[in-house]
Amino acid sequence: MAEADMIETEIKRLLAEEVAAVEAPARAKKLRDRAEECRALAQIVTSAPNAASYLNLAQIYDGLAEQQEQLARDIVKFNIKTSG
Repeated sequence: MAEADMIETEIKRLLAEEVAAVEAPARAKKLRDRAEECRALAQIVTSAPNAASYLNLAQIYDGLAEQQEQLARDIVKFNIKTSG
């Protein structure tokens, strides 16, 4: 691989990480909002199995949100530069 190609690849990787650092918290918030909606629905439905399903979905959304939050923390932890 030519040096110019390697530099271009590294720039693309860093830009992708920068975008992830910015977008991850917003995605995490959306996922947390969905989890909260599922918990609210679990309280409304009259069927115990349906309520359990909504609570399970809420846990899944919370787990996905945590992954996004961890991604943002890792980008900061590893000191990935996001500007000149």
